[in-house]
Amino acid sequence: MDISTRGSGGKDTPTSYGAGVDISLPISTPLSLDEWFNQHMQEADKAGLYVNPVSSKTQFANQSAFKVYHCTLGCRNDYSIKYKGQIYQIDVFVGGNDKEKLQPIMDKIVSSFKFLD
Repeated sequence: MDISTRGSGGKDTPTSYGAGVDISLPISTPLSLDEWFNQHMQEADKAGLYVNPVSSKTQFANQSAFKVYHCTLGCRNDYSIKYKGQIYQIDVFVGGNDKEKLQPIMDKIVSSFKFLD
């Protein structure tokens, strides 16, 4: 599901409207999740990738993860997870006029996410 760039009438709007989940291509790394995340945040800070980020350790798909809440083109949560030697970044967004209606749906999707072997 990725409707984060669609608004009413099918016209593109900023990503502050709708709901979406984006999953990056896997990033192979010998670094631990903690090491990779610290390096990622340093690079993101230099590039100005996040606006006022708040990061925390959490669980996602029964895996240890880092979550970054930031408000760049709408507020969202970005999760970084290491699974089988690869980092996956998962961007989760819900916003706009339908946020109250869409949030419980997104919460259900996120809570049921799992890696398939």
